[in-house]
Amino acid sequence: MPDPQALAVPQAFQGEWATRAAQCGRQDEGHLQIAADQVRFSESHGVIVGATVEDGTLELQIQLEGQGQTSQAQYRFALSDTGHALIDVTDGPGLRRVRCAG
Repeated sequence: MPDPQALAVPQAFQGEWATRAAQCGRQDEGHLQIAADQVRFSESHGVIVGATVEDGTLELQIQLEGQGQTSQAQYRFALSDTGHALIDVTDGPGLRRVRCAG
């Protein structure tokens, strides 16, 4: 069994993220909540089964559930220099989200 501490997401990546500040607190499309051991998107959620950080990029392996299906997924996220934006770099330059206060 993997060490649970090794799977924990670094604090800098944890929190609520939205595509626009006005969407914070709502489960709109593009909403993302990252905790130490789980992830919640607008239409799915899952347990983190693997997490690594290399060159400032977080790579997650997630057991996702949503819309009646379960699947393995892999995502890569990078933080902006200020830490106030999270960029999904899974498939190249992707969706940029802002950090919600909280």
